[in-house]
Amino acid sequence: MKINLEIDITGFQEARKLRLILEHYAHSDIADKTTHLFIESLLQELDEYLANPEFEKFNHSIELDTSFLESEPKGNSLLTKLSSLRRMLTGPGKHELLLSKQRQELIERAERAEIMAFEALSETADVGRQRDETLKKVHQLEEKLNALKQTS
Repeated sequence: MKINLEIDITGFQEARKLRLILEHYAHSDIADKTTHLFIESLLQELDEYLANPEFEKFNHSIELDTSFLESEPKGNSLLTKLSSLRRMLTGPGKHELLLSKQRQELIERAERAEIMAFEALSETADVGRQRDETLKKVHQLEEKLNALKQTS
């Protein structure tokens, strides 16, 4: 797998966050051996990306917000632990699945809109070229007409 990030501050920040997530899963006992090997290869690729000389100007000492890595809810009550256990065993609920489906539909709609926008730009460029060619032909015909008027 090849990770393709832009070489700018956004790509740099995304790479650092992705690295944190991968390290979290690399040190957990959730993944099997092949998944660990895959995570290690991704971590190595991210390290190569982050070693880019253009990133030396960015401050590596700024702490990232790692709150998104917290998998356990805050609070240690029995109810919270039972809820967490149920969630781990049953997976996402109906509401979460519905939201995920809606999100995917919105992403697909946005992709279709983007494709349509590019097609419209392409058509606009084609129409512009045709207009320029037509204007050029009109100009040539006007010159020929003027030349014929002068000779007669």
